[in-house]
Amino acid sequence: MEIGVLLFVFFSVLFGLANCFFGYPMFSTLVALWGFVLGLILGVAIGGQGSGIVVGIILGIVLGGIALAMTYVGIFFMGVGVGIVLTMTVLRALNMQPDTAQTIAIIVGLATGALTILLRKYVIIFLTAISGATGIVQGGLVLLPTTQFNPNTLEVVPANSSVAIVAVIAGFALAILGMFYQWSQAREEGFLESLR
Repeated sequence: MEIGVLLFVFFSVLFGLANCFFGYPMFSTLVALWGFVLGLILGVAIGGQGSGIVVGIILGIVLGGIALAMTYVGIFFMGVGVGIVLTMTVLRALNMQPDTAQTIAIIVGLATGALTILLRKYVIIFLTAISGATGIVQGGLVLLPTTQFNPNTLEVVPANSSVAIVAVIAGFALAILGMFYQWSQAREEGFLESLR
């Protein structure tokens, strides 16, 4: 397995764990990372192989800085990023054509971004748990020898529908655990603050 693939797995699982279980308390750090990830994805999509990574890193740094400086913009980017990644994952697992899937994913991403701003606390917990679970599962899928992984687009496609179904179930289970954990932490913080 190539070093780039191993790095993808490592960072996908690490970022996934942080997002899934600590997304709300670590939100400002994760907002900057979401801006970077969104910029990286856009750069790779625009530039393709080679130069796309450079464009993606530059866009990632710019969008990460903007996201950190402007939390609402960061919340919007997080919603857009999660909407795009989750929609692409589901649609590609259902073997939808990439062009159609990308168009639908962008529309869903923009809608998710707007919703994220309106319902911040709940949506932050919900989306960070789901996006973290997705990252963990995608990182795990790449380790399977039958999974198709495109290092140029960072696209992970399970070998068949039964693997995809197991991955979706595992993702939902992790997301639910992450939501409950984050919600319990947020409630404890609120309770402790009310005692002061």
